[in-house]
Formats: sequence, structure tokens, C-alpha cells
Amino acid sequence: MKNILNQTFIKDGRLLRFIFVISIIFSPVFSIEKRVISLAPNVTEIVYFLGLEKHLIANTVYCNYPEAAKRLPKIGDLWNFDVEKIVEFNPDFVLASFSGNSKTGVERLENLGIKVYTLREETVADILSNISFVGSLFNIQTDEKVKSLSSKISNLKIQNKKNKALFLLSIKPYYSVSTNTFISDVLKIAGFENVIKLKVRYPLLTEEEIIKLKFDFLILPENLKTEEKFIKEKMLDLGKNPQIIFINEDRISRPGPRIFDTIVELSKINSKKN
Repeated sequence: MKNILNQTFIKDGRLLRFIFVISIIFSPVFSIEKRVISLAPNVTEIVYFLGLEKHLIANTVYCNYPEAAKRLPKIGDLWNFDVEKIVEFNPDFVLASFSGNSKTGVERLENLGIKVYTLREETVADILSNISFVGSLFNIQTDEKVKSLSSKISNLKIQNKKNKALFLLSIKPYYSVSTNTFISDVLKIAGFENVIKLKVRYPLLTEEEIIKLKFDFLILPENLKTEEKFIKEKMLDLGKNPQIIFINEDRISRPGPRIFDTIVELSKINSKKN
């Protein structure tokens, strides 16, 4: 009688369906269906890097990579995102950036009952942790993805003598980055020494302060390349003649997966100088 019941159970497919459902639920690679909003470009890039883009229902006007991210509904920018619009979307949760998003806005979302996960991005290592964390929210394994990124920088050949670098976010006025920033950590891993060592994370520098600095490289966002002639002349006026590097502003400023290729690129440029 028992064998007959088992045969019937298997024959009508119920046992097979039961086994399939159980295996999916407990599978470490099963992606949980979620409706998610990203509040920052680097967060959006992490979601796409993990292949979880089907869960994204909206992002910011600055989320321009990959190309598909541009086509999603927009909820505003990093500091002025539309809280009411986000609530209307009724997401399962929102992914925010600690350094990029308005803390007041995030608190408003939380007060309205929206679950917000905020990612800290103070170091390059934080990026790897964030990738793992985002993966865990969807119950997917991220070890191979994380390993693929960390391996890019684990074997970089760093010279004993570190070339000194000044990184400027802008030139009118001169805004820089100090050692307690994500970008400075990028420079360090690429083998540079950041010459700005102030408590202020993004200090405003005077020309008198720049004159006192000694640096081999001047690193700038690529959107300032149109000012290259002015920059070279200004550096000479200040008694400086550094090697000038222009780096894509999105890749250098976004603590996401693409930063590892940027580190490799900077490391190669640095090595040629030594």
C-alpha cells in the first residue's frame, strides 16, 4: 500500500514540485524577489554588478551606468530625492549611500516606515563589504564576484618610494581630498602618497597653500580636461610642474565595482614615473 501511494505521489508530480520548491527556498543562490530603489550611482552599479537589476524599480538622475540604469524612473538626485515619490513606489527597501545621501532625507523615509539600508564607503575595503551585504539581502552568493575585484589589486607592484600626489576635485575654487576619504584610499592602494593631510575631508585650498606643497602628480577629474592649458599655466605660476592625470570623474568618485580598474590604471601610471 505504501509503495502504491509513493508511486501515485510521484506520478502526479506533487512530490517533484515539493522537492523543487524546498530546494529553491534553501538554495544559497536563490534570489529573493524584492522591489528596491537606489539613492546613489555607486549603489546602482553594485546592484547591476551582482546581476540584481530586475529588482530595481527606480534610481537617481545621476545613475547613468550601465546604460540600462538611465531608463529607470528617477526619484531626484542624491541630496534632493523625492520622499513622497519613493513612498508611492512602495519599495521593499531602499539602498542609500552614507557619504552621498542627505541624512535628513533618509531619516524622513525611515519615519514614514520605509526600510533603508545605508552603505558606508570610507575605504576601498568597504566596497567589497557592501557588495557582500547587498548580495545577502537577496540571498545570493557573492564570493566569486568579490574575489574577481580584490584579485585585480592584490598583486599590484607598488614601489618602495611613493610618488606624492595632489588630487583636486575642482580648480575654481581649489577643492581637494584629505587622507580620511575614500579617494585618498584609492590613491594609497595605487601607490601614491596624498599630500593633503587635514582633518577636513574635502578642504578648500588657497594658492598660497598649494605653493607650500610638494607633489609629483596632479590628479584631476576628466571633466576638467577642457581647462588643461589653464591648469598647466597656473601650476607654473605657482612654481609647480607636476605630471597631470585626468581620470573619469564617475569612476574615481563612485565607490563601486569600477574603482578597481581605476586603481589598476593609476598604479600603472605611477609605476612609469619611478
